[in-house]
Order: sequence, then C-alpha cells, then structure tokens
Amino acid sequence: MKKTAKKEKTGFYFRETIIWIIIALLFFLDRTTKEFSKYKTFNTGISFSLLSDSVFFPIILAINVIFLIAIIFIFFRINKKDRKNPLLNLGFIFIISGALGNLYDRIFYNSVIDFINICDYLPTFNFADVFNLIGVLLIIIYLLRRK
Repeated sequence: MKKTAKKEKTGFYFRETIIWIIIALLFFLDRTTKEFSKYKTFNTGISFSLLSDSVFFPIILAINVIFLIAIIFIFFRINKKDRKNPLLNLGFIFIISGALGNLYDRIFYNSVIDFINICDYLPTFNFADVFNLIGVLLIIIYLLRRK
C-alpha cells in the first residue's frame, strides 16, 4: 500500500515539474519573439486594444494578477482523475503561459507588446494571446467531451 502511494506521489511531482518546464518554455518563446520582432505596437488597453490610452492601467494590471492567481489556484484544485487528462493540462499550461507573458509586459512596459499583424482589419496580437486562445479552446473541448 505504501509503495503505491509513494509511486503516485513521485509521479505527481514529475508531472508537475514537466508542466512548469513547458510553461517556462512557452513564456520564453513569447518573450523572445517580442524582443526580436521588428514591428511592435504597445497596447495599453485590453484585448483588441479596447480601453487603450486610458487611465485604467492599475485596474487592468490588478485584473491580470487576479486572473493569473485564480487560474493557478483552479489548476491545483482539480481532482486527481481530471489532473491526469492531457487535454485539460495542456489547456491550463497554455493559459498560464499566456497570462504570465502578458503580465510580464504590463509590469515592465506598462503595456502589452503586440507584433503579429495578419491584415489591416484584424487586431495586432502576440504569442501570449494565441496561448490564451488555445488554452481556452482546449478546456472547452475537454468540458464538451467530459459528459
């Protein structure tokens, strides 16, 4: 009995370590692409440049911090069965990576660095935004398949 519990605990720590390594790699990808991009815009607002050039920066920053803390808390409170689901894990990995990338920008640049511009009628975005979108879609797919 004790051997099984020890094996589960070791597997848990290994899985957690891999998850945090992937989060760090995705965060590094986001940071590197922002630093080396030639075309940059600084978005002081929220998604799609809403509330840009406004006095709401402290509120936006606080919301980002609260969002990140909530996502990490939810991630660690998921039951054991769901914690082993790769789709759910990937969803949280992408969301945490994206939130960390944009939060870093908010803290150090007072805005988010956007640099991907596909066409004139779509907003400019970055990899952190893509990570957030992918993460939300993966969690939605997981929830739809769960029932």
